[in-house]
Amino acid sequence: MKYIYEELTKTIIFKNLDSEEVEKLLKGKIFRVKKFHKDEYIAYNDEPCNNLLILIEGSVRGDMTDFSGKTIKIEDIRAPGPI
Repeated sequence: MKYIYEELTKTIIFKNLDSEEVEKLLKGKIFRVKKFHKDEYIAYNDEPCNNLLILIEGSVRGDMTDFSGKTIKIEDIRAPGPI
């Protein structure tokens, strides 16, 4: 778990904090670490967003589908950072 706290210090949300401070902030908070496989969907544009997702490693591609059904790439997000 120390690895996660260390990686979170590299994000804009936790910048200027060390891993021990991040651990203290998250202590007692409900969070989970989840691994996704390549080409697996993380979220859909019509779903409500009730949680903050933070990408720890890898990258995510943001796509949208237009009215004709054509997929349009919106952005590439690289770790570490919020999604």
